[in-house]
Amino acid sequence: MRRTDFPHKPPRKPPKRDSSRFAILGFVASVIGSLVTLVVLLPWPVVLPAFSICALAAAACLMLAASMHAGRSAQVSPSAWNLAGAFTLVGCAAAILGEVEAIVEYMRLTPPRSRADD
Repeated sequence: MRRTDFPHKPPRKPPKRDSSRFAILGFVASVIGSLVTLVVLLPWPVVLPAFSICALAAAACLMLAASMHAGRSAQVSPSAWNLAGAFTLVGCAAAILGEVEAIVEYMRLTPPRSRADD
């Protein structure tokens, strides 16, 4: 015998495809590409401070994008906020581990070299 008075769940709707995930994925890919370029092009003592600046800038951009998205709709995807927090954490960790002296030496202006000794 089969019970018919048991409440049945309605069929689930398929999840909506959110185009912002692809935008976030593209942004993260471009940031990672720029960080890899920093590692390849800059001297080793300068990589961590530059990595820190780049990661903190990426966190600021993601925070702005997330706050603009939050103003447009009542439903906010937390993935942009999570990525902004992750980039902030990575940027702060790179800043702590990096040495300021290396940046000072790299950015210090050197006087023009005299051609008298050549």
